[in-house]
Amino acid sequence: MHFNELWIAGEVLDYPTLEMKDEEFPIFKSTLRILRIGYLKKRRVSVNLNYRGEDLTRELINELDKYSHLLNTRLDNPNDVEQMLDYVVDIFPIITFGRSAQFCYDRIHKGDFIIFNGEIQSRDLQVAVDLTAEQNRELDEYLRSIKLFHRKDEFLQSMDLLNIRRNQYQIAFKEVYICGMKGGSRYLTQGDRIYENKCFLLGRVCNDPELRYTEEGRPLLNFILYIKRPHSEHKREDLKQDYVNVILWNEMAEIMHKSLKKNHEVLLNGRLQSRIYYKEHLPTPEQSYQLKEFLHSASVHDSKAESELLRIIGIDGYKSRHRAYEVSAKRIDILG
Repeated sequence: MHFNELWIAGEVLDYPTLEMKDEEFPIFKSTLRILRIGYLKKRRVSVNLNYRGEDLTRELINELDKYSHLLNTRLDNPNDVEQMLDYVVDIFPIITFGRSAQFCYDRIHKGDFIIFNGEIQSRDLQVAVDLTAEQNRELDEYLRSIKLFHRKDEFLQSMDLLNIRRNQYQIAFKEVYICGMKGGSRYLTQGDRIYENKCFLLGRVCNDPELRYTEEGRPLLNFILYIKRPHSEHKREDLKQDYVNVILWNEMAEIMHKSLKKNHEVLLNGRLQSRIYYKEHLPTPEQSYQLKEFLHSASVHDSKAESELLRIIGIDGYKSRHRAYEVSAKRIDILG
């Protein structure tokens, strides 16, 4: 039997939404922000927790600007506010379904401080990459210039612009406690606001753990934990189980690298954390082949045509910003 339990306390970051999958099945969605209080205390960074919402963001930016040399010296751009906040704030999408969705939508507001119990869920998403109006206009102009505008649909079809994004995480909660009600009668005092982030997972290691070292020489062990959802009746395979990225640091990483193997069942506790990463958009081997075939069939032999078309549709190596999620384990036990 696998186990997936998460306790989180944080601030609702944006306006909640209520989507209707059908008339009988509402879905509540929002985003939660959790300060890494321990990280700030270790670096003696003082933050006034009386601030909320945008005011708290401005307070964090002002304070982090003073202490940026203590927080991290490897910032790509010291003026990049979002990247600076990434080191002290975790941001998670949260979701719940059915009757509890309507209950939460009626009572939870942007800026509320909530505590909830739930589970980490992963899913595969297949997303069509739609060209923007500007990209369409530029593509039309370029195809006209090389006399291939009449074959635009054929070109787009040959490039198969679909991205399969794996392990898109969300937190599905079961119980929720509203500590600060911005839209109601109660509100938090500074002493009431305690950010919490704890998870307990029981699952099976589904790949060989990989030991790496950071630029500072800190050991880092990474593996993926497979957790089967109990009593799942979903037809889709990716909704019957969850795959959670797990990382271990320092001495524990080196010790577990010697004993932890693929297919081991493990019990761990730690914290769920988010981080920003940059994804480089490059054509797949299939896309490169199809583009060369398309240009060859159209008798276009200009060496610049291939790179220009890739640039216009956005897969020429440009980097886009994404948010990833992983569990930083504090303790891990191998059960078998």
